[in-house]
Amino acid sequence: MRKTIKYIAVVFCGCMLFACTEPKEPTRISLSSSVITLEVGQDTVIEATVTPKTKAVLWTSELPDVATVIAGVVTAVGEGATTITASADD
Repeated sequence: MRKTIKYIAVVFCGCMLFACTEPKEPTRISLSSSVITLEVGQDTVIEATVTPKTKAVLWTSELPDVATVIAGVVTAVGEGATTITASADD
């Protein structure tokens, strides 16, 4: 009798987990600019549109001594080239 009760409990919990999990929508990010050129001291805003909208955008600069990015505001702080990356928070 104990084995049967344990088996039913495991099956029930497994069904509950699968029934409550919503399928994840693929994340897409569209940017207002793909290439920008700035002089040292200048800044510009790159707007990101994320689908689904419930995800936050994480911004990073490959070389922060060349350009920094905070909430999509890119500021040139030194000479050179860098890559600014926008990714979606999972």
